[in-house]
Amino acid sequence: MFCQECRAAICMMCFIKSHRTHDCSDIEEVSDNLRGLVVTDTDKVTNFLTKTEKLLPRIEKRKNDVINHLADIEYEINTAAEKLIAAIQRDKAKLLSAVGSIRLN
Repeated sequence: MFCQECRAAICMMCFIKSHRTHDCSDIEEVSDNLRGLVVTDTDKVTNFLTKTEKLLPRIEKRKNDVINHLADIEYEINTAAEKLIAAIQRDKAKLLSAVGSIRLN
């Protein structure tokens, strides 16, 4: 016998003495049902694993695409900043030269 309430295998004597009011079933039926659940769950997990293995390369590719896109953005930011810094330095040199010319006059 299998006591559903205690989730334990029991003998007939235990059933009579301690589990008489509990919901009990034939242990072979319970075993068959549990075995079926294990097979079903195993199939579901295997199916999920297969789907996950198929998705993983696409996710990795997308991750690499994002990393490459971020590298491109960093390059654009650095290039724009360098151009702006160079323009500021040119303007600074012109202004200092103009101030120097005015001072000499």
